[in-house]
Amino acid sequence: MIRHLLIGAVLATTALLWLRSSGFDEGQHVAYQGTVSRLVVVQGEMEQRLLRAQVGLLGNYDAFHTGQQEQAMLLELLKSPPEFVMEGSRPNLLGMVGRLEVSLRQQVELIDHFKTTNALVMNSRRYLPLAARELKRSGNDELASLAQEASVEEIRLNTADEYDGRSLVKVSRRLRDWAESRGDDPLVKQALSLSRHVELLAQGEGDLRSLVRVILDLPTRREVEALGDTYADTISGSLRRSQQERRYLLLLGGVLPGAAGTHRLDNVA
Repeated sequence: MIRHLLIGAVLATTALLWLRSSGFDEGQHVAYQGTVSRLVVVQGEMEQRLLRAQVGLLGNYDAFHTGQQEQAMLLELLKSPPEFVMEGSRPNLLGMVGRLEVSLRQQVELIDHFKTTNALVMNSRRYLPLAARELKRSGNDELASLAQEASVEEIRLNTADEYDGRSLVKVSRRLRDWAESRGDDPLVKQALSLSRHVELLAQGEGDLRSLVRVILDLPTRREVEALGDTYADTISGSLRRSQQERRYLLLLGGVLPGAAGTHRLDNVA
């Protein structure tokens, strides 16, 4: 009777280890790993679009929307780790995915703010050279010179390492002072409009730089990369356990025939 129980226990242990050691699914692993890798790439593309948009090299914002949609889809896939990932490792992975979701939500909100601010800045950037040419044709060299000065200064500040919009604020005040001193001059309205655009640039350029810094400082990219590293460590551990369990299976494979043979001999006796 005891031998029967022993053989039954060995068989049950063998079956359990076989199920666990054969649970690794290459297809699920490749799919999950590919999802993490793709999210790293999409995040990099989003950051590049942000920098291109800041300097006026992005034609429209459609690519932001497309990238955000793909990120949301990839995030949903990451919420379902492969079935072979051990129960003890799943909470850690899912916790990292949850934190990543928060970062991506913050990124969406900040990029929406960036797009609104950037649209206003781009509009004023385009207006300055147009205003300078119109004022030049009007024959008012003083106003044309101020418009040109604002346009050149905006370009210089936009490419400078550190942004200081006070020089643009000074140009805006000079334009306003000119308008206030000219009374009914037909160019007063245009001078005031130009002054508002220059003032908006002085503030807006600084706001854009701050927004870009905040967005790039979000832990989004680091969290995606950390998730990939953690998943790789988890898989490495799972594979090591699988190899150990397969060795146990081989050992038990040698025990079973001996136990069964002993049982048969006892029956014959």
